[in-house]
Amino acid sequence: KNHKIKLWVLPSVIGSGSETSISSIINENFKKNIITNEKFLPDTIIYDEELNKGVDSEKKILGILDSITHCIESMTTINRNYYLEFLSIFTFKSFIKKYSISKILNNKVDFNDMCVLSFNGGLSQSNAGSGICHALAHAAEQITGVDHSKCVSYFLYPTLLYLEKNNKEISKKFGDKSLTHLKNILILCKKKYNFSSLDKIYSDNKINTLLSLAQNDPCWRLYEKNIDIKFLRKCL
Repeated sequence: KNHKIKLWVLPSVIGSGSETSISSIINENFKKNIITNEKFLPDTIIYDEELNKGVDSEKKILGILDSITHCIESMTTINRNYYLEFLSIFTFKSFIKKYSISKILNNKVDFNDMCVLSFNGGLSQSNAGSGICHALAHAAEQITGVDHSKCVSYFLYPTLLYLEKNNKEISKKFGDKSLTHLKNILILCKKKYNFSSLDKIYSDNKINTLLSLAQNDPCWRLYEKNIDIKFLRKCL
């Protein structure tokens, strides 16, 4: 409190957007301890490409999908604002337009573009929060212990199905063509990586547990409309 110390951040994994977030999250015993404070925002962020080279391609790709989810879900919350009309939508559309499915899944994304996506996705989430997908992902993390970005990538597809019918304004803003492109990426991503631990939620009939935990998550309560649980279950 009595010293002027600047906070510099070097993200070890690009994509979570935590470097531009006012939230600090510590995972402990399958639970997330979340603290929010404006002082968590750093004075400087250094994206080190050499540091990122040691990260395997799966983490990089799932990180990209996590960042994209932040952009989309920031526009579905009670905190959405005009600032995000530019930040979230432009960031998503420009990235999706630039990169084909093969480039993304074969880890051919330029490092600078990854950093911009993470930076802006983090700002979007920090400004407005997240929604249904993150609520489901947090619940799945508690049930399975699977990594956050993997859970987000897994539940983004059913979330998009839900938004297409129950929040058509979002589909209109982000563009049907761009969202279809994203869904195709998610389909191939599921084939490429092992999501068996998350598939067990269905085979073990833990959907009720998943939805119960999700409804108690802050991200669920941030969603701007009443959630149609019956239809969401169908999407899952």
